[in-house]
Amino acid sequence: MKIGLTFFAFIACILVSNAQSGGSPISINLDETGGCYGEYFQIFSERGAKPIPNGNHDVVISIVYKGESQCYFGKAKVENGKLVPPVQIQKDDLSFAPLSSLYRNLDQEWLEKQNQENLFDIVDGMSKRFHSEDQQAGRVFFYTFINDKQKSNRRAPSASALIKN
Repeated sequence: MKIGLTFFAFIACILVSNAQSGGSPISINLDETGGCYGEYFQIFSERGAKPIPNGNHDVVISIVYKGESQCYFGKAKVENGKLVPPVQIQKDDLSFAPLSSLYRNLDQEWLEKQNQENLFDIVDGMSKRFHSEDQQAGRVFFYTFINDKQKSNRRAPSASALIKN
């Protein structure tokens, strides 16, 4: 019984200290997050996108914080199929500022775990997810390159409705 109580007290102390210090963020699957992020991710996942050519392109930047997503217009440069930082976010006066003005820095622990060779790859018209120090996460969507929605086949009516003679 003493061992059980000691173990319980130990776990409780860990949970309390993590809660007070902010602990590590709860890992959520951002690709299943609702709101604008979820909508953009779903449509890009279903349709895919054309390859993104070199140059500056209009984008939608989706930021997720505490389960809520916000989407913004922006601009991003692409070279050889890769995103070239810094991504620019559009302000209300239609000017642009670096996306880093919205969050502190990329989460260094997250960044160290990433494959640096494909960190800036664009797949299906989307950047990789990024994570910031202040527990924001997001993705860049190249909305002008999304593939068209597949067209359904037109159904014919019954023979008796179509052929009158």
